[in-house]
Amino acid sequence: MKRTMILSLSLLFVLMCSAQKNDKKDDSKTEEQCGQVDFYGVDFSQVNVVDATESNEQFLVAFEGINGLMVDEAKKYDPEKFFGLKVRHICVDDAINQIRNLNNRNFRNTEGDTSLVKIISAYPTTESHVLLIVAKELNKSKNVGTFVAVVYNGETKEILNTFEIEGEGGGFGLRNYWAGSIYDGMKRYSRKKRMKATYNEWY
Repeated sequence: MKRTMILSLSLLFVLMCSAQKNDKKDDSKTEEQCGQVDFYGVDFSQVNVVDATESNEQFLVAFEGINGLMVDEAKKYDPEKFFGLKVRHICVDDAINQIRNLNNRNFRNTEGDTSLVKIISAYPTTESHVLLIVAKELNKSKNVGTFVAVVYNGETKEILNTFEIEGEGGGFGLRNYWAGSIYDGMKRYSRKKRMKATYNEWY
């Protein structure tokens, strides 16, 4: 009887240890999934360009080129390095498509509708979480580009987090100049905040 009880307790102990190991595996999997996003590039659909002499056509080409840099120079503009977000995929096609909206409005020295809810509603639904950098203002006289990065649920469009990016322009050519403000802003944000929170802490 005593021996049977000892065997039963031993079996119970083994089962409890096994369950704890499985729980740890599940937690590990959850941690690996934290901070994973699809990066949709830079949205310029509601940008305000201030005191610039270049033509609208030149800016449209530059905006498309900046999104190209997000792909071609992904290691430089790395959201994981600056924001602690792991990027699964980079897809800038929809951001480039949104640039055509600029043909329908004046984006020079005027305020656009930078409602994030409205902007992200123009993007297709997806099962993943999305990171989108929204251009608010490119001010040539101040040499400053102002952006807001938004992380949202790609299926429900619920905004999970936002953070401001502001940086100085720099570089040769219109594309590189304003892409430089994004890069400078990302570096400034990283230095200032030293973002430690993981993605699951935003819920």
